[in-house]
Amino acid sequence: MKKGFNSLIIIFAWELWEHRNACVSEGVGPSIVVVCQEVEESSLWCLAGAMSLHELLIRLLSLDA
Repeated sequence: MKKGFNSLIIIFAWELWEHRNACVSEGVGPSIVVVCQEVEESSLWCLAGAMSLHELLIRLLSLDA
């Protein structure tokens, strides 16, 4: 769980940094919704082999059900 959570934090920080750069260099308006949508695509990381993240997402999704 801890390894998956750490991966999620890193993904969020990376996407936040990418969005910040787009705001500064491309004039994009700041939007937390855009950042969260990008983080939602973390399923691609799971397909790439991030098994701890995959297990964390499954647990989180099962809590919503």
